[in-house]
Amino acid sequence: MRGDKGMRGFLALVLVLALLLMSGAYAEAAESRLLGTTSVTAGELLAKPAQRTYIVDTADMVSAEDATQIEKIGAELRAKTKAEIVVVTVSTLGGTDIESYANELFRSWGIGDARLNNGVLLLIAKDDRAFRIEVGYGLEGAITDGYAGSVLDAMKGEFRKENYSPAILTAYVTLAQKAGTEYGVALESLGAALGIPARPAHLGAVADFGEMLMPEDATAIEQMGGDLTNATGAQMIVVTMPTLKGVDAGRFAQQLFVDWQLKDAVQGNTALLFIAKEEREISFLFGPALTEMEQEHDTTYAVNRIRSEFPFDKDDISEEIRKGYATVGARLCEKAHVAVPDSIDEGGSEPFYVYIFGFLIAIPLIGLLLYVVVHAFGLAFFSLSALLNLLSSGRYGHIPSGGGGGTYDDDDDRPSYGGGGSSGGGSYGGGSSGGGGASGNW
Repeated sequence: MRGDKGMRGFLALVLVLALLLMSGAYAEAAESRLLGTTSVTAGELLAKPAQRTYIVDTADMVSAEDATQIEKIGAELRAKTKAEIVVVTVSTLGGTDIESYANELFRSWGIGDARLNNGVLLLIAKDDRAFRIEVGYGLEGAITDGYAGSVLDAMKGEFRKENYSPAILTAYVTLAQKAGTEYGVALESLGAALGIPARPAHLGAVADFGEMLMPEDATAIEQMGGDLTNATGAQMIVVTMPTLKGVDAGRFAQQLFVDWQLKDAVQGNTALLFIAKEEREISFLFGPALTEMEQEHDTTYAVNRIRSEFPFDKDDISEEIRKGYATVGARLCEKAHVAVPDSIDEGGSEPFYVYIFGFLIAIPLIGLLLYVVVHAFGLAFFSLSALLNLLSSGRYGHIPSGGGGGTYDDDDDRPSYGGGGSSGGGSYGGGSSGGGGASGNW
């Protein structure tokens, strides 16, 4: 009897322990579902989504708004190029090496077109503080290991501040823009993600969002812009922005050039002078018909003159923007073999009163300098002259001439320096990874 009671007690204890273990596992799973996170055990791959999606955010790192932007950009990129860029976040890889896991996940899901192998995977393991960009063979020429590494480097600072969502969106935009450029397509959906302002309904030669131009200089540029178009058929626009909020200035300017339909306007005879005020970034972009202007000395000169006025002084920088516009405008006229309009000629020069004012200041300054030289150094000059006179007259003896310099020993035995030298089907397209990419930690 006592044996039966002991057995029943033992079984009851086992049952209680089993229930406790089950409840703990259930609670952990419930918590994981509640937090929207997924842990990966060693060797386990995430299941492929039933439908094509460009973000699988199991670690809850991306806001709903940014996820929507990623989906739009990814869908447009695939529609125009067949390339696919997918973001996957997990809480941890459970000790699995991120490089091997990313490669296996890439191949298992078949990211990118099966024939073109043009997929990209951005994998982030939040709790492991690790991330990797895996690139298919078809895009390794554009998204090199070094380029992928630079994208991850740009994410590190924001990740360390736990600004995950904006950093992931920026990285996605960067990769999508690079892929689009590789295929020669523009992605309109990138504009909203980058914060490109809407094109003004009546766009002239100036869009001064950064409020960097004085009214008189803005008016002068509008006049020069109209005269430039009438004389050469080319269109040149100045756009200033107060801040880019962490977006790369080059990508922003290029996307604005496309979104505002400037790049291919007037048969590609277009130019954009773009200035980001807070970032102190200045650049010229040119349409297909004017690409040689990128290497012109006048273009570089104009950019450097504007940059020299930072830190920002509105009067001076406004004047340099006007002059820079006139300098490049005059060069465009010369290349088109037409006379430079008066407005452009005058826009690149100083007003006449400036020369008069400078002349009036220069005269007394030159006089003062001469006075100082004569009175401060006159006695010394006089004494030296007298001494040379005496020496040349022979009163202080004969000064023998030198017999030549010393000897030079070309010793070949002395030491010298030598010369130096100093890489599936289903909901995705079925692409396979090329093994290229970059990994990192933050």
